[in-house]
Order: sequence, then C-alpha cells, then structure tokens
Amino acid sequence: MKKCGSCGSVVSADEMCPACGARLGPPTGGLAVPHHATPPDAPSLPPPYVSPARLSAANEATPAGGATSWTQSSTDGGDLCGMRRCPSGHQLPSGSRFCAECGLPIDSPPTAPGPTVSEPTSPTRKRRKTPFVILGALLVIAITGAGGWWFTRPSTEARYIEALDQADARSEFPTDRAAVLHAESVCEAFDASGDPKGGVAESAAVEFYCPQWEKGFRVLETVTVTGTFDVSDVDEYYSARDGAACEGEGGYGDINANTQVILTDGAGDVITRTELGPGEIQDYSCHYEYSFEVTEGEDLYVVAVGDRGESSYSFDDLKAGLALSLG
Repeated sequence: MKKCGSCGSVVSADEMCPACGARLGPPTGGLAVPHHATPPDAPSLPPPYVSPARLSAANEATPAGGATSWTQSSTDGGDLCGMRRCPSGHQLPSGSRFCAECGLPIDSPPTAPGPTVSEPTSPTRKRRKTPFVILGALLVIAITGAGGWWFTRPSTEARYIEALDQADARSEFPTDRAAVLHAESVCEAFDASGDPKGGVAESAAVEFYCPQWEKGFRVLETVTVTGTFDVSDVDEYYSARDGAACEGEGGYGDINANTQVILTDGAGDVITRTELGPGEIQDYSCHYEYSFEVTEGEDLYVVAVGDRGESSYSFDDLKAGLALSLG
C-alpha cells in the first residue's frame, strides 16, 4: 500500500492515484500531474504544484450522485474505495477520477446497452379485392388461355384429314390435297343446290369447310354391291369341270380377270370402278364375281362391264345385287 502525496488517499502499488490522478513514485519535488494530462510526445515539464485544499475543493464540487461519486471505508487508518469500471472496461476503485490503467478521466459511468425494444408495428392490413379487380384478373387469364389455344390449335386441313382417318374414308382419295379439293367442291355444290347430302367424306367436309350446312345435312346410306357376270359358251366349256379357272375365249376374248366394271351417275361421271377378277367354270359358263361400294343420292346409276354395253339401276336395285350375263 502507498499513500498519495496529493490527496493523502491510501492506494495499492499503482503508478497513478485513482482518486486524484497523481502519478505515484519517487518524490520529484512536487505533485505529479495526472497521466492523461501529458501527451506522450510532449516535452518533460516540471509538474505543477496543486495544493491539497484545491484537490479537496475539486472533489467536493462533484455532485454526490454524479458519475464520480464514491463510498469510502476506513481500514487500518486509511480510506479504501469501492470498485467500478472506466470507459475502457478497466476495474478500479469507485471514487477514482482517472483510470490507473489507461489514464482516461472518469466523467460519467459507462452506459450498459439495454435491451432493444422494437416499436410494435401494426399488422399490414390486407387490401380487400374488389369484384372489379377479380373480374379483371379472370379476363386476363381467359384471354391468355384462349390466345395460347389459338396458336397451338391444328389447322382446318389437319383436323379434316384426321376426321377422314377416324371414319376410314381417307383411302377414298389419292392424296390429302385431293381430299381437301373434294371438300371445297362439295361445299360449292351445296351452296349452288341448297341440298346438302352425302356420305362420310361429305359429312366431314361440311363439318370443317361449310358448317352452315350441318343442320340440314343428310347422311346418305352406303352399301356394298355384290354382282356376278357370266359368259355362256357351251361349246367352249362343255368338257371343262366345274370350279376350273377360265376366261373368255373366241368372240369373248376381251372378258378376263382385268376387265373393268365401271359405275357412273346419270351425267356420266364415274362414281367407282373395280375389276371382274378371276373366273371359274359353272354350268358350262365362265363365272365372275365382283363388288363395289355405292352411296345413295343419285337418281340413276349406270353399270358397264368392259365394252359390253351399259345397264341402268336405282339405288334399291343395286342394294338387291347385280346378275349380268353375256352369250
């Protein structure tokens, strides 16, 4: 323990008095100035003389409840101070005016950071969507969806060809372009006649190319006509057994498996065609069988086998079957 020569306080073996800030050490002939009062690079000057009465008046000038207030207790005839901390965090007696470690003046007690109190914020009020806002959003979604559907929608031609495929009618046309031309001509004919009717292909044409005729369109019946053609020649086939292959001989040499069977309408326009196919012996005749599909709607149907003349029939006659002969 040491006794400060400036204020008479009993302190530990520090280099500076915590009570008045005087430097402790060998006597220098006067009072030492506080450590903090002398800059590190300042020239050495004789310490100024400070009377004990002046130091006591300075201490008494500090308010009792201020930052530099302290409590004292008497131990072994001296005064010992309570403990406190300087702004740098060093621990020192409560009555100290200067830090014994760093020399900083103890003007005010360090302020401990208190808990941060956030101001209560009112919850964000949800804006109520008006019916107009909701309606606008629905319209935007509908327009966007319709636009996407329109750009990705297959073309009319593609949908028409697909319909022909589903109805097994695509094979009626040599190319897809021919099928489209047929559909366009069908619609032109209906516009001219005002009588929309036809088969599966015509129904598909109306659906995709002239839907204004869908309501009055009449689907026509389509049937498969089975016909026969016999070439009678007793002299030629008398010795032949039934079931044997045959073809026309002599004056009937133009009749064979490749002979065309042609079906036309009353105006001579070809509706369909087929071939006789292979013949076989039946009752001294060379017998041929053929078939073709035909759709109702024509007033008259004309059948021709090769160059052997023509025969006219109604749709009901064709449905009953054809039996033609020669010789």
